[in-house]
Amino acid sequence: MNVAMRLARPNVKFGHQHPETTHGVACKCLSCCSSTRDRAAALSLWTSGSRSTRHEATCACARCSSPSSSSTSSSSSSRRSGLSPLRAAAEGQRVGIGTEIAAATATEKVVEEALKYKATLGNGFSMHAPMVALALSRLGATETQILEQFEAAREKQKRYKWLSIEGEEEETTSIGEENWKLHVNDTGENENAFRAFFRSGQQDAVVQEVLKYTASGVHSRLHHGVIRLAYAMEMEMDEEIVAALAAITTNYKSMPRVSREESARDLAEAMDKIQKMHSTLKSKPMGMGKKYTNYLGDSSIVSKIPDVQDLSSNLSQFVAVVVRLYLLTPNIFTLHMITGLHALLVLESHFGDSFDEALKSHYTSVAAMYLAVKCPDIFSKVPDIKWRTWDELRAHVFMTKNDHDIKFVDTCLYLSNRFPELAHEIQLAASTLKKK
Repeated sequence: MNVAMRLARPNVKFGHQHPETTHGVACKCLSCCSSTRDRAAALSLWTSGSRSTRHEATCACARCSSPSSSSTSSSSSSRRSGLSPLRAAAEGQRVGIGTEIAAATATEKVVEEALKYKATLGNGFSMHAPMVALALSRLGATETQILEQFEAAREKQKRYKWLSIEGEEEETTSIGEENWKLHVNDTGENENAFRAFFRSGQQDAVVQEVLKYTASGVHSRLHHGVIRLAYAMEMEMDEEIVAALAAITTNYKSMPRVSREESARDLAEAMDKIQKMHSTLKSKPMGMGKKYTNYLGDSSIVSKIPDVQDLSSNLSQFVAVVVRLYLLTPNIFTLHMITGLHALLVLESHFGDSFDEALKSHYTSVAAMYLAVKCPDIFSKVPDIKWRTWDELRAHVFMTKNDHDIKFVDTCLYLSNRFPELAHEIQLAASTLKKK
């Protein structure tokens, strides 16, 4: 994917939704079919060649009047410009939402300040500040809102310990072309040495080489490495790209490399098989996050997760699965199944031939999470959720001071515009965010 594509954020016309709230779509696209709880029809739509890819709304509710499709033409000229939001703002152009010079400058300030710290905090959490700053800028935040969010996050996370990138023992480690793969780890070691090495290389080649080597571990640290790199590539700030690459190589853990005992023709069939598999699992009582980690690291379980070939041929189906999983069990873990997949979509062209391997790793992560949340029927009725307009969601993220909420709305806007046939449920997923 062209880097500029994501940067040219479609100009969503906040506040233009119709006031009607009753949904009465007669459309047969995947989103509407699943929203009417017709499981059999939804399954048939998910089979290759039969799924409608275009939404044909006959309803005037807020869902059906989503402006995502109408914004395509307004964003095309921005995509052709090939400019990052920060560079475009500096040249007086407007790319997407909220890229005035002041907001872009604030974003750069946040990124530069965050670069002074390691990618992983003292408690194991990941640094979110650069990603959040860009997301806020695209959502239309002011300079003040972007800077206040950064300071609020830093104050809130004092107890987690932001670790300086300078002065670490890793300064003595020398990493070069001949040994960098030997130093890849999941404990945060040698991050500064990795930054120095990546800084010295040809950037595009380095990005592709790192993604190729780590494609089997995109799930590492709950997908945060690739998420940070996706935002960094969109910023086109060299030092942030270097930091994101170092975050990936110092937080990498490959999942078990095992042969799969069976296969599925697509994700719909795979999720059905995983649901049946769950009834045979026996595990000790433990939290959902712990179950997810254990399942993903257990060769005997990973081998039973059905193999699905050529996941890139039906990305819409993949997005539908992670969105439905989140809607049925909304939590911080299932949220990252969406934001993690979004990152892979942004980085698709940079993965090159490794994109399918990265998608397979993400699918395995989703499968482990599906097992951890006890496999609800992907096509079952979604709990009642109060529908919120993009205008309301935008106002929410400016108020919330919650890093994940901000990135999630940014992610959902991207997905709803790229996959308009799923826009209803994607916006419904964003609507789950609670007011703080």
